[in-house]
Amino acid sequence: MANENFPEHEHLPEVGNYTVGRYPLDWMHCQDEIARKKDWATVYDRNALRAGTSGQWEAYAEGEKVGSYLTEADAMAALRREFATRRQQRQARQTAQTQRTPTGQAAPTPSHRVAPAGQQKQRPTWTVWLFLIVWVLVIVIVAGGLYWLFSPKPLVYSGHAGVVSAISWSPDSTRIASASDDGTVRVWNASTGKDLFTKHENGVNAVVWSPNGKYIASAGVDQTVQVWNAQNGKTLFTYTGHRNFVSAIAWSPDSRYIASASVDETVQVWHALTGQEIVTHRRKSIIPNNGDSAPKTVAWSPNGKYIASGGDDGKLYIWNPMTGKDFVSTVFPGSEGNTNNSILSVVWSPDSRHLVANDFYGEVRAFDSSLKQSFVVHAAPNDGTTNSPISSVAYSPDGKYLACTSWEDNTAIKVLSATDGSDVKTYHELFTTLGTIQAIAWSPDGKHIAAASDKYVQVWQTT
Repeated sequence: MANENFPEHEHLPEVGNYTVGRYPLDWMHCQDEIARKKDWATVYDRNALRAGTSGQWEAYAEGEKVGSYLTEADAMAALRREFATRRQQRQARQTAQTQRTPTGQAAPTPSHRVAPAGQQKQRPTWTVWLFLIVWVLVIVIVAGGLYWLFSPKPLVYSGHAGVVSAISWSPDSTRIASASDDGTVRVWNASTGKDLFTKHENGVNAVVWSPNGKYIASAGVDQTVQVWNAQNGKTLFTYTGHRNFVSAIAWSPDSRYIASASVDETVQVWHALTGQEIVTHRRKSIIPNNGDSAPKTVAWSPNGKYIASGGDDGKLYIWNPMTGKDFVSTVFPGSEGNTNNSILSVVWSPDSRHLVANDFYGEVRAFDSSLKQSFVVHAAPNDGTTNSPISSVAYSPDGKYLACTSWEDNTAIKVLSATDGSDVKTYHELFTTLGTIQAIAWSPDGKHIAAASDKYVQVWQTT
């Protein structure tokens, strides 16, 4: 039954975040009700009167014992006084906090109950800090994983036992030929990386697919150029006109002729299937046949009118493929009086109006077909004091972009604007352990870029 002085529905003052609910006559009397309404249990337990075993009443406020009293009324009065005191203490603290708050800003409202007197505010333990550190590491790892997951990743073809020095796409963009110093040329399925067939050579420096897709030409240290059937690898003709190893080759747009550059300081133009020599373009070195004027690179213009070549003398030449007569020549800017510079690669724009060349010091420069005007696509990063060569440059089929090996990271490919040299995109190797990129080639359909790196061929999708 309920106490007459404190009826069953009497409400006590609000304390902290709690409001004391109904007070029963006897503490044990409410056990069934507390069991039914578990959300009241904490309130009753921390702010209540309890009938002691000695007949006295014990008053509790916010979990602290206020005292023991002979009568229930005394205990209730003491509990109310304690509530009033605690209320005054909270108000005083709130007033002091408001005075410390800058003008115009409202004092923060406590979101937790007031700690009992003498109880210090708990500080984060080492377990909390450990949890935060682990959480940050998880975020970093997940972010890195997402970046790797959605960044362009290449297909990697393996099979060569030596460094891959040259690559070439078939005109239909379905196959890739790669040349290696392991003495082989391999032909791959560009989509799957399946090795279709292998040609055995003597240390191969160059490989180029004919524009009509029927033939592949390869050349190397044995001083020969081999022309073979692109479907089955059968050798059709072997050219033996050079007196030193062959460094580069280029097909004419009609697939009838081949221009081959050699350390014997000549570029020779000859009929691809008969070996009939058309013309020899020769540069004399100070000491005959010592290679200090040897051409390293050769490119036939897409319109068929010009051949461009460059090499160890630091000069660019544009000449007539049928007569060998120079149309124009120029010293690569920065090579004047510098016997150490050389031209590493030349490539024509698809419309034959521009020629892009790069030198030993890492400068990439675009010239018009007269070689009278040029602009720097990328400046030499070390101002000519230390070589930082870009090994290969390739035009996109639409002529809008240039792909070159990165001067910052030789395991990456940079795509630049062909008009102003601005960065467009960077492609990274799947693993940096795959080695330095030696050569790159853009697929004729513009959808992929292939790279030769160490013993591997890698292919990135660009669209």
